[in-house]
Amino acid sequence: MKELKLKFSRGIFFSDIISMLKHIEIIFEENIPTAQIERTSLNSIRIKISPNFFSTYVKTPQDLLFILSHETLHHILGHIHPEGQRLKRKYGQIIANVAMDIVINQMIYKELNEEKLEIIKFYKKLICPNALLIPPYIMRPENFEGKECKKWYDVITSYFHSPENSLIEIIHHTQSLAEHIKNVHTQRFEFEEVVISEEYKRKDSKEFPRYIKELLKKSFGLSEELKDEEIKKKRIQLKTELLSAIREMGEDEEGGIEEMSRGGGVLPFYARKDFLFISIETPTLLYHGNPSPEESKGIRLYVDVSGSVVDYLPHIFYALESIKNWIIFPVYGFSTRVFPISRRDLLRGKYTTTGGTDFNCIAKHIIKTRFRRAIIITDGESKMHKKYREYLKKYFQILTILVQDKKFSTEKVKAFSWKVIHFH
Repeated sequence: MKELKLKFSRGIFFSDIISMLKHIEIIFEENIPTAQIERTSLNSIRIKISPNFFSTYVKTPQDLLFILSHETLHHILGHIHPEGQRLKRKYGQIIANVAMDIVINQMIYKELNEEKLEIIKFYKKLICPNALLIPPYIMRPENFEGKECKKWYDVITSYFHSPENSLIEIIHHTQSLAEHIKNVHTQRFEFEEVVISEEYKRKDSKEFPRYIKELLKKSFGLSEELKDEEIKKKRIQLKTELLSAIREMGEDEEGGIEEMSRGGGVLPFYARKDFLFISIETPTLLYHGNPSPEESKGIRLYVDVSGSVVDYLPHIFYALESIKNWIIFPVYGFSTRVFPISRRDLLRGKYTTTGGTDFNCIAKHIIKTRFRRAIIITDGESKMHKKYREYLKKYFQILTILVQDKKFSTEKVKAFSWKVIHFH
């Protein structure tokens, strides 16, 4: 258990996974060949795992990490949502699933960085496109016949070995992979099979969910890593830094920043009892007020909806209460597009990402709406085109609240930000 918890807490990629898993039901289902994720209702997601598959191929903490991450990424990348369904309608379910699985597997392999996985023994047919499902460090060029197959071998191995490639870059190849499989590999591939294992006993099936639930219950998170006093100090510090930054913005602008006249509260105020609710991960009652601004001067708020950010939002919104009169509503969420979203849905995780994070969509939205000031809450795991970076830096005041203490993330957001505040 200790080793498995350590594997899950190994950085931003798996922290996204663990944040999602806390809200996903996990069950064992005998009538499926391997594993699958499904939407059971509008706001409920469930992962089903075959006990036979589990006992045959899940031998190490890395294997369990792989299977849970793989299924959760189908949800995070929108594969079980409308975008994924469009891909299945265009290419058929088998081809679409294979393309999605290739992308997800390669993301996990890149993050695990050559750690041994017993679960890859499940992939037995090592010719293209099946060979694209295994780790690049055990791929063989001779398994890729033809110019097009060799091209994908080069794409995948380059993605894995190049430190300059961000983890999410391969996501953009999903449709191209489906197109390749459709055009080059005309035969139908059945990648899933019923797994028979002598090790599996019916009585064992009850132990597996308990084991996984224990892992998730004890997994790391902001509210568990920080004690109440530390949380208070960090929230107060963030509030102080925000107020200071707003004053600086006002000094840089003739006439300062005008407050937005509005009725009622906008952001939730946390009293003493709320610190208790935070520590036990129980959401407090929130009220919603997103009035339209009466003036054009103010600050737009953009929130990264990746899983690594969501645990920080209650604390950041507490600090934002101190500058609520300057914030222009609605709040905007973003992944690869910008969309209006209520504070309540943000805190409850009621949104669907479009796969990955793209700062360019924020830049376009800010420039289009012509609001010269914005606050961006993000983990910094993305890039912005040079022309947008330079334009925002020159003509806009972007205050970025960064929830990760990584040098490369800081450098990325500094390139377009007027000021960067860290909260982690």
